[in-house]
Amino acid sequence: MTDFRLSLKKVFYTTGNVWIESFIFDGHYTQKNETRDLRELCALGLLASHVKGGKIFEFGTFIGRTTRLLALNAGLKSEVYTIDLQQDLVDHEIGQEFKESPENAQICQLLGDSVRYDFSDFSNTIDFCWIDGAHDFEHCWSDTKYALMMVKAGGFIAWHDYRHTAWWSGVTKAVRLANRLFGGGVRHIAGTTMAILHVETRNKDLAKEANKGVPTL
Repeated sequence: MTDFRLSLKKVFYTTGNVWIESFIFDGHYTQKNETRDLRELCALGLLASHVKGGKIFEFGTFIGRTTRLLALNAGLKSEVYTIDLQQDLVDHEIGQEFKESPENAQICQLLGDSVRYDFSDFSNTIDFCWIDGAHDFEHCWSDTKYALMMVKAGGFIAWHDYRHTAWWSGVTKAVRLANRLFGGGVRHIAGTTMAILHVETRNKDLAKEANKGVPTL
């Protein structure tokens, strides 16, 4: 598949100005095995700042570092919903990074397997959906289908751990499938493992198409 990378500046602009001044960092660049690369944190913070005061949904809370980052950059009036497995099914403390923070008041923690969870209450209500849960194809594609149901026209969907050279990756397969459904609308942010889709118009037919099953990859 053709690499569909796009520079950060081409993704985030308004009247010619990149929104870098809105990004709040707050010491997130610290630990391993998480969204910690500075470019990725900047991109995520910029996306959140673009939907200031809006609603954000995150698949994959983990320790809650990116959850807090989203809340910080989306502003005090924003609402951040985040889902992860039940605490007794994981070794880490879910959401530990935001539980004692001021942003905790903006965050709603949901627990359950995202493949089986009922997300109907979120239909056409979300401004930005961040997909960073389980990385197998079944979960990532299921999260993508739910994101298509959730996100309003003008909103964004973004995936973490997309690697354009890793054809075997569950995330990469799901992102490429979404790209096909949207006629090439997904973009890979250069220098990151993030892919992004701007949902310019809400297309119920496309969401239905995604839920029919998995086309041949």
